[in-house]
Amino acid sequence: MGRNQIRHLQYALPVLIVAVAATLGMLFLLDGDERLIGLGVIVASSLIALILQHVLIRKSEAEQARKDADIQRFKSEAEDARQVRMAFAKAASHDMLEPLRKVEAFGERLEDKYADRLEDSGRLYVNRMRDAAERMRGLIEQLLSFARLDDHAPLLKRQGLGNLVETAKSGLKAQIKSADAKITVESGPELITDERLVSLILVQLMANALKFRSPERLLHIEIHHERVECEGGIREKITVSDNGIGFDPRYNERIFGVLDRLHSRSEFEGTGMGLAVARKAAERLGGTLTAEGEPGKGARFTLILPVQQ
Repeated sequence: MGRNQIRHLQYALPVLIVAVAATLGMLFLLDGDERLIGLGVIVASSLIALILQHVLIRKSEAEQARKDADIQRFKSEAEDARQVRMAFAKAASHDMLEPLRKVEAFGERLEDKYADRLEDSGRLYVNRMRDAAERMRGLIEQLLSFARLDDHAPLLKRQGLGNLVETAKSGLKAQIKSADAKITVESGPELITDERLVSLILVQLMANALKFRSPERLLHIEIHHERVECEGGIREKITVSDNGIGFDPRYNERIFGVLDRLHSRSEFEGTGMGLAVARKAAERLGGTLTAEGEPGKGARFTLILPVQQ
């Protein structure tokens, strides 16, 4: 039987059922036999049940069709968003960064070759130009890192937290040495996770602690890992705490905003992207990243990840 025939049968079935029920009902009533009348009631009830079942099936099929259409639309929108990210990444990696590299290079040459001919104000302008180009390059690189997080599926491997921290520290050696910072690690069980993404999160959190350290004491960063029961199951919990300047608890969520800053650039350098990148990486791993702060005492970031088998 073809699809159109089945569809026509579905539409005709309720009409046929009603017609049969009406005919049987009239025959039974005209006969006057109570047993036949009772049988007619049973038949009519059964037919009504069939009608209701048919209606529910039709409704379920319509709902499923809507869900399928929604899923297809979401997939299409996700693919469109991915194409936009890829286009941005391509533009950022070449079309936007290349002019900045030239500005930095020409500024350096200008300062090297013509420093003796420039007045103090001229040298100041050259330095400002180079600093602005460097800040813009850092911002573009952070945006590029943010955009590329969805491009690849996480590569899960067995990792020790100590090794992940060492990988993260290798990119911050100069800052750690300059701040004379102390970093302590308490490792729990080994994790099965993506080394690149977790190291990226740790880099951003440690860089944040280094940036917002207190001038009144040496910076101490504590990194702790344990396996805990939360969110209805067993999870990996990694906390990164510091004794820096902290922040107002009202901004627990705002600090994760893209290009959002709590402080002016004159107070603290930065792009306003680091914590946004860290949270996006956590979400890419199927986890969450939250923050708690207390002004003058420090901040604590909590990374919750699923336990992988």
